[in-house]
Formats: sequence, C-alpha cells, structure tokens
Amino acid sequence: MKSTSKLCLVLLAVLMLFGCAGAPINIDRVGQNPGMQLNTSIGEIFFEREVMTGEDNHFGSVFYGDAQRVELVVRSATKDKLVLDYSEYMKPVAGPYGGYRKDGAWLKKPAFGKALEFDLKESKTVFFQKYEFEIIDVKSGRISYKRIN
Repeated sequence: MKSTSKLCLVLLAVLMLFGCAGAPINIDRVGQNPGMQLNTSIGEIFFEREVMTGEDNHFGSVFYGDAQRVELVVRSATKDKLVLDYSEYMKPVAGPYGGYRKDGAWLKKPAFGKALEFDLKESKTVFFQKYEFEIIDVKSGRISYKRIN
C-alpha cells in the first residue's frame, strides 16, 4: 500500500514537472502602430519588435522556443541623413533545463550593433525588414514620422 502511494506521488510530481505543458505561445509585438504619427530624438527608440514563440511550462513563468527582440535607436538625424543603430536581443536561458523566463530581461546579442544610414535627400521613406516608415520632418535632432505598414 505504501509503495503504491509513493508511486502515485512520484507520478504526480513527474506529470507536474514535465507533462501537462501549458498553452502554446505566439507573441509578435511591434511598438509602433501603422498610420500613427510618432516623434523621437537622438538616443531614443525609432522602432522595436519582440517575437516569442514556443510553449509555456506548467507553471506559466518559463517557456521553451524562440525569443528575439529587434530595436532601431536614433544615432543622428539631419534634414539630409538619418542614422539608426540596429541591435538584436535574446532572452537568457532560465535554469539548468533550458527555457526562458517570459518576464526576464533581454540580453544584447554580441556582434550585433551596426548602423543603418538612410539618405533623406533621395527619399523620405525608410524601409527596414518588412516595415516602411515615412519621415515627415527633422528639426534639431527631433524626428516626426509615421509607420506606413
């Protein structure tokens, strides 16, 4: 009788840790909505996107899958030229069994940090990945722009 209850307890513990995984995660957040006019300046974020896919664990604080953040920060801005710093981030692995904490900090990937230059004399439209932005005005390092798509 005691061995049966111990077996049930062990089985329950295993199911709680490994079985009964939580719901799938598919998060794709973009910080700027299409059509909205935005303002930014040197040192501030121009564009950001977070993607997390995978599956929750039973407790809901750790997930297994991909976690990536992309960010464009204004380095310099004049009427003729816009320079944006491109950075990629990832979530640190949570614990010895892998996975990521959903609420954990983002870590900058090494070797990512290049500058993207856009000639505003040629075009007031900035393309990045599948996103398009229209530069409305640049004054004293302040940029007014809107995301087209």
